[in-house]
Amino acid sequence: MNILLVLVNRRAISGALQNGRPMEECSLVTRTLVRIWAPTVIIYVLFAWVELTYDLVLANPSS
Repeated sequence: MNILLVLVNRRAISGALQNGRPMEECSLVTRTLVRIWAPTVIIYVLFAWVELTYDLVLANPSS
């Protein structure tokens, strides 16, 4: 569900990061952030899910 939320809201959040400006008028940092925020969040969510599953299977205390 979290990944679906990221994918559905990708354009809205990217637009907010751009502050309503076209991509050509944004700084290099903003352009880079707009391009990498969604894949980074998806990777983080997947990593957290794998880590939690690993801890649950091995009966480790939750990290």
